[in-house]
Amino acid sequence: MSTSNASSSSWAKEGWGKLGGCQCYCGISTYMKTSYTKQNFGHRLFSCPNYKLKHACGFFAWVDPPMCEHGKRVLRRMRERQERLNVESLNVDMLKGRSKNIAISRRSTSLH
Repeated sequence: MSTSNASSSSWAKEGWGKLGGCQCYCGISTYMKTSYTKQNFGHRLFSCPNYKLKHACGFFAWVDPPMCEHGKRVLRRMRERQERLNVESLNVDMLKGRSKNIAISRRSTSLH
């Protein structure tokens, strides 16, 4: 299996851009993913779309070479910022909902 993964890996690096994607051994079109594991943080890859299911074919191909440590730090900080912004956005939406409920509540009590 590792021999076929190595050949698919070089194919993905050289042929992906020209062909617009690749297929796993199941014949399913793959899409590019980004690894967020500590060891391979920021590396792009293709894998079988069924990788979390029991019937995955085992196809796996790195798309780009390993990232330097500085690039990993920058990418981690960007991801952490994005996660904080997502949380802040949820908080703002929640506060907007509360203020709308308070305004409705005040209007209804002032009418009585």
